[in-house]
Amino acid sequence: MQSVRFLAGSFLALFLVGVIVALPGAALPLWRARYGVGEEVSFFYTALLLGLLLGVRLGQEERRHPLFPLALGLVGLAFLGLAWAPTYTWVVPLAFLLGLGEGVMNVHGNSLVGELYPERRVELLNRVNVAFGLGAVFTPLALTQLPYPLVLSLVGLIALGAGLLVLGAPPAARPPGRPRGPSGPSSSPWGSIRASRERWPPGTGSGSRPWAMPRP
Repeated sequence: MQSVRFLAGSFLALFLVGVIVALPGAALPLWRARYGVGEEVSFFYTALLLGLLLGVRLGQEERRHPLFPLALGLVGLAFLGLAWAPTYTWVVPLAFLLGLGEGVMNVHGNSLVGELYPERRVELLNRVNVAFGLGAVFTPLALTQLPYPLVLSLVGLIALGAGLLVLGAPPAARPPGRPRGPSGPSSSPWGSIRASRERWPPGTGSGSRPWAMPRP
């Protein structure tokens, strides 16, 4: 039963990754109307990218709990903040939190599923990554049909709920021969990539590149 809870949490985490990826393009016309932004929108992308790089780095840590639920909680608070941000100045730091959460959710949302069901890893990873596509489609459709604060508040609540689902998630599996501590391959960005390739070798489905965006 616990594995089903973790699977549902991973599904929602990847759904949220899709929402975050689609958000800037879908929300840009609304930001222009609400905040009068022009070239300043580039600050959002910069903050999102910086947060994403840090999130992917943190995602290489083996301690999935409390990192995974904490990332979902931060994303939930960031979406709630975006929903009611009075100026664009508030939007930029919240974008950093979104990127940070996205990086962690992308890594652990994929790896947790594969570790829970090793015998069906490829099949379930392909299925759970459908959530990414659903999130990417949901965002523009919802923002064209419903009020901006309502959509982002709803997504924020989904993120907080997903955080509760992955509470107590088991530690990430350590690839054979990988040392612990700062001397290990994850002590640098290149080491993080090598560790990811060890955890998900080529040919294991959409989870084989946990630092990249999942494909629907």
